[in-house]
Amino acid sequence: MGLLLACGPVALVCAQNIELDAPLTWTRGDLQSDISPAPATLVPPSSPPPSAISVAPSPPLLPYGPLIDSVAREYHLDPRLLHAMIHVESRYQQDVVSNKGAIGLMQVMPLTGARFGYTDLSNAPDNLRAGAAYLRWLLDHFDHNLELSIAAYNAGEGAVKKYGREIPPYPETQTYVTRVMARYRGTPMGGAAPDQARQSEVRATENPSTALRSATVFLHTLGSLLLASPEHQDG
Repeated sequence: MGLLLACGPVALVCAQNIELDAPLTWTRGDLQSDISPAPATLVPPSSPPPSAISVAPSPPLLPYGPLIDSVAREYHLDPRLLHAMIHVESRYQQDVVSNKGAIGLMQVMPLTGARFGYTDLSNAPDNLRAGAAYLRWLLDHFDHNLELSIAAYNAGEGAVKKYGREIPPYPETQTYVTRVMARYRGTPMGGAAPDQARQSEVRATENPSTALRSATVFLHTLGSLLLASPEHQDG
């Protein structure tokens, strides 16, 4: 495997012989260390404005495709991001269990599932909601930094904070971030152009409350400009 360097928040592949689809052997970080508290029961947030999520559906024959899309929207995530993570985590296999005990489609550790109110991780909807809830929490916790949130999903948020809010220098974690981002930034399942994929990446990390605040500020500024215009003053 080629050398992986963490340059700022983005893991870069510095050799050409990395295989993005090669199986990974998971060694999850210690999720009990340096964990910030989360609600005992997570209530999915209210529906976001239409611009806050991607609407590209998954192909109908993709395993659990409609369910994944639905859960992604519940937690204001780009469905393509969730699909990219699931592909790298489990290749869409719900019955897979890692040697560290991570379970199912999103390879959720039992402690993480319980932290967000989900204990039956062998159940596909619960597994997806547990993983999506954790990813949503990580995005909010790390100021919507996508690479750091993905790294924390693999190694634990404590590891990311331990290394100064940078991607930890663990080969597994750096490879994981590279593979997820490569798949997410690649050709979207709906055939969207690269610039549309980048726009979806922004939406995937954006909390609906942030979008609402931005819209409010814009409207307030526009109103002030209109009131200050010469035509308005002359009238």
